[in-house]
Amino acid sequence: MFDIKIRLLNMIKFSSSDEDSFITIDKKPRTHEKYRADGDFFIKKRSLAIVMQGSILHENDFTLETVKIYKETFAECPIIVSTWQTEPQEAIWALENAGAIVLKNAPPEVKCFDNTNYQIKSTQAGLKKAKDIGVKYVIKTRTDQRMYETNLPEYFMDLQETFPLDTDIKTQQKRLIAISLNTFKYRLYDISDMFLFGTIDDVLNFWSCDYERRTVFPPFETILDYCKSCPCEIGFTISYLERIGYNPTFTLKDSWESYAKYFCVIDASSVGLYWPKYTNETYRWRNFFGNNRLLEELTFKEWLSLYNHTKKYIPEHILKMPYNQPYKEKPSILQRTACLGIFTLQKLNTSVFNCISFQKNRIDYCLEVKNNPEFRVDIDSLEKYAKKEWTLSLLFRTQQKDIFGVKNANILLMDSFSELTDKLFINKKTGKRFCAHFSDINTDTDFNELYNCLGMLSLEEMEKAYDSFFSQIVKSYGNIPIIYLHFPTDFETREEFILRARKIKETIAKLSEKYSNILSINVDFLERAPEDDFPYHFSEKTYNYIARKLASTKLFELPCIVMPKSLKNRFRYKIWSYLKKKKKCGFISKRIWKALDTKLRKKGLTK
Repeated sequence: MFDIKIRLLNMIKFSSSDEDSFITIDKKPRTHEKYRADGDFFIKKRSLAIVMQGSILHENDFTLETVKIYKETFAECPIIVSTWQTEPQEAIWALENAGAIVLKNAPPEVKCFDNTNYQIKSTQAGLKKAKDIGVKYVIKTRTDQRMYETNLPEYFMDLQETFPLDTDIKTQQKRLIAISLNTFKYRLYDISDMFLFGTIDDVLNFWSCDYERRTVFPPFETILDYCKSCPCEIGFTISYLERIGYNPTFTLKDSWESYAKYFCVIDASSVGLYWPKYTNETYRWRNFFGNNRLLEELTFKEWLSLYNHTKKYIPEHILKMPYNQPYKEKPSILQRTACLGIFTLQKLNTSVFNCISFQKNRIDYCLEVKNNPEFRVDIDSLEKYAKKEWTLSLLFRTQQKDIFGVKNANILLMDSFSELTDKLFINKKTGKRFCAHFSDINTDTDFNELYNCLGMLSLEEMEKAYDSFFSQIVKSYGNIPIIYLHFPTDFETREEFILRARKIKETIAKLSEKYSNILSINVDFLERAPEDDFPYHFSEKTYNYIARKLASTKLFELPCIVMPKSLKNRFRYKIWSYLKKKKKCGFISKRIWKALDTKLRKKGLTK
């Protein structure tokens, strides 16, 4: 019957919205009679118990058949079903006849806004029973979930041996093994409450939490607010961490560090987990189309990066996003860039962002006018000194904005040009100031009588100024990503600016150790702009190269450029001519044309 359904599914002509999707089928036996997988490793399994907690799932005898399968895959292991007094006696007898130890719990006396206390009570009862039996290890799972894979005890214990706890940890015996399903990457301390493997003492300690006593869940707006409200699994994890002497600080960095220190998160697929609740999708949260970006699960590959400390970028800004509609409100990019950053950003798809320019806002200027707003640039008094009309609007007006006061700022994109070359001018009477080059202003008038030029930011003050600037950014916006582009000096011949660029690189490299949210980007590929002698103007290929580098951070996306049909045909003809010349083929079939079109899409040349 199932094979007939497969053939019918293969015959379905999907709607246009599914034309770009592959649909895979995961076939699992419903009953233990059809289950034929055999394990080939054997350990002393009597030291392990399986605790299944929750209401019995009667449909398809799911819980009963799960117990029967576990009697094969976990041979000789005690299987404890911790459920409720309200379950039918016939179902209880069937489970006991299958070899399970059934605990019939009374409902929890403490009421709350959801089923959290039912989960706590049934789990604690099952674990205490496992402790009384005398096992050393335990798997905590659910009555409505099933693990199909074999050799799991060996797998879990191998993980504990491969990734031992640090020797200075005295409050936990061995690493706790959790699964990726519902362990969300961007929720703090969100170890899934569905599954846990460890020593009986560690797992019992994890679940030795107090009952939930709130009858109404507190209101929240951001992801951080939600996490601080400590719902279910977040509350369980935080409670456990506090009991073993770890004090959560409610940052993404701290949350990930706790995962690396005390837990190991494995893929749910590695245990063959099946959960028929809500949906039959095997990877219910893994969306390759990007619709659920903030519901991305923490997988084993991600956990391994945390364990090895190879994940350098920590997007703390995500915690400030609205919980229910994190992508509806456009986040802002603070764009403190000159031509390098401006032309690069134009190569990227920034339609999802609100880009705010702060060109010419040198870091010491930003700090000074933050503390003394009366010193901010006076546009009206500079109007007659602007050499070009666009100078007034593009360069001077950007210095009227407060770079530390933008709503919903998510990214700071900087390049080094302002600290590399811009000079600071101060009005002798009012103290008002602005940053520019002498080439931006007309000094033939009375400008020199009214303004003093303090020159470029001194090398001695460089590190202190950058440190103060980054500190204020973190204070204003949290650990939003700071992407720093270094202007190349390959075409620069003036020694002063080469030395300044070197000093800036050294400063940013040093401060990157203090501020983990700084991403320092050097330009490895460089071409001079055609017919342009200015050493800081570069070719389109250079900006495209830097754009691809920015896209690799996953903060930006490259645009998809649709190739016109006529151009596509010319492109095809060139490929055909090349292949014919090389005697690779005499003609190109429809199948090969389709493969070529696929390559075009991958290169972003067509949809």
